[in-house]
Amino acid sequence: MNKFSIFFTLSILILIIACDKEDNSSLPEPAPEACIQLSDTIVPVGEVVEFLSCSQNSNSVLWILSGIDSFEMEQFTYSFDTPGVKDITLVAENNSGDQKYSFASITVTGEEGKIYGEPDLTNNYYPQDIVSTPNQGFLVTYRLWPSVGSNEQSQLRIVALDANVEFKNSFVLQVGGANPLYSDILNLSNGKIGITWSDYISGYSGGYFGSLESDLSSSEINTLNPSGMQLGFKGLIEKEKILYNFGFQGDNYDYELFIRKTELDGTFIETKTISKSDTSLVPYKMVPTEDNGFVIAGLINTNIGSQDITKEIAFILKVDANFNIIWEKYFGVKDQFEQIHYLLETSDGILFSYGYNDNLYFQNISPDGKKVVEHTIDVVLSNTEGDIIDFGSGYLIATGSTLLKTDYQFNIISKKFLNSRSKAIRIIKRIEGGFALLMDQAIRNAEHNISPSNIYIVKLDESGEVEYFQN
Repeated sequence: MNKFSIFFTLSILILIIACDKEDNSSLPEPAPEACIQLSDTIVPVGEVVEFLSCSQNSNSVLWILSGIDSFEMEQFTYSFDTPGVKDITLVAENNSGDQKYSFASITVTGEEGKIYGEPDLTNNYYPQDIVSTPNQGFLVTYRLWPSVGSNEQSQLRIVALDANVEFKNSFVLQVGGANPLYSDILNLSNGKIGITWSDYISGYSGGYFGSLESDLSSSEINTLNPSGMQLGFKGLIEKEKILYNFGFQGDNYDYELFIRKTELDGTFIETKTISKSDTSLVPYKMVPTEDNGFVIAGLINTNIGSQDITKEIAFILKVDANFNIIWEKYFGVKDQFEQIHYLLETSDGILFSYGYNDNLYFQNISPDGKKVVEHTIDVVLSNTEGDIIDFGSGYLIATGSTLLKTDYQFNIISKKFLNSRSKAIRIIKRIEGGFALLMDQAIRNAEHNISPSNIYIVKLDESGEVEYFQN
């Protein structure tokens, strides 16, 4: 073959290849096919789900989870922190910009809170106080009030619950003929649980105090009879390995403030009292202060001998280590019922909170008591029992069925309505981190046409968001 023939043949081949390439480039690119593979479609809160794109003819994918989070990867893992049906969208796209969609959903199960109560839901379980235990569980004191027609007697109990609010153990503190008015429990520095409560029987009340092992395996309970007719312990605090039981004592709704000091083992140290002429004092909160003193908040009534709570107003007493009054403040108005919510020493002085008429009032008081700055938040049922706690960036405020999160200036960050049939009792820090909210929840029992109260616990993470229980 001569050179001309070889050249001609190569030219023809090059032309054929070029034409073939031109023909191929004019062909349309195949449309993408979007495809979703999930490791599971029904999972509890917090469980990891694997997401895999099985799409074809695509060079990129976009995942959209419940319209909130998005991911641009073929495969990844994800967990949901709230229950509900979560919508999943996958967008597959080819080089030409053509898109196809695939849809799926995942059902995430979980509960906002857990109830502890009798299976038949006939007796009332009125929760009173809660502490966290080292095994990530809880101890709760509650008043058992039998249903109408029951042969059972009223009781004050303490129950040990695990982290999932399942029963572990219980201890009966008092049985029969009594109406336990208040109870307070406290984790002590010696590893035990301090407890105090008061009862009311036919116009006579007495005080109880003692300690228990955290697993309720043993206890030591003591009784203190009043010098008059009535003595009621309202709370318990520990300061420098000394216990302070505080409450009131007196006759016929004429009370003085009463403090009983003991060692951690119960050894008696001394009793202190604070009284004011022509007034009746009932403390609700007491906290130690950096100057070795205390601040005490409660209700004062100038209508001696009367149970008329509309004559009460809120008080704060700043006292020294010997309970001598340094300064005193009064808040609220008569003919309204104030409910004490919170008392705390801050870097700026004293923070005091109380509520009435669907308003929460916060009083920032300077250390010398001379300056008061008031903040107000409008919230339903603020005149019922509630609690507040510092979560590190502001305050968690629980009152009625409302959980608020605010900054330190009481600007509302978020507002969440919990179970509408529940009322907040106490917020505590959990030993393992985060918080727990104790609530009183009414559960409808259609069979008996009643709605008894039950213990309801909501767990919160360190930022104050609900940690949902797995079903």
